[in-house]
Amino acid sequence: MNFELRKVKVGDAAAVLKIYEPYVRASHITFETEMPTETEFQNKIEKTLQKYPWYVALVEGQVVGYAYANLFRERAAYAWALESSIYLADDFQG
Repeated sequence: MNFELRKVKVGDAAAVLKIYEPYVRASHITFETEMPTETEFQNKIEKTLQKYPWYVALVEGQVVGYAYANLFRERAAYAWALESSIYLADDFQG
C-alpha cells in the first residue's frame, strides 16, 4: 500500500476529527471527555503549526492518519521536550 505524507491544512480538520472521534469515545488515550468541535480542531491546527509540525497520511487522497508534536511542559527544564501524538483510522491499524 502506498501512502503520501503532507503538512496538515486547516481544511483537513473534519477528516482529522473523524479519525480522532473513536479515540475520545471509546478509550482513555486522549484524556478528553467531550468531542472537540470542528472549529476547535481548526484552531488547534493553526496554533500547533505556529511552532510545531503536524502531518497527515493519505491513501488515494483520503486522510487515514495524522501525527503532530506539541510542547510537553512550560517549565524551562522541558524547553527541548516535545509531546508527540499519532492517530490512525481504524481500517489502517494493525
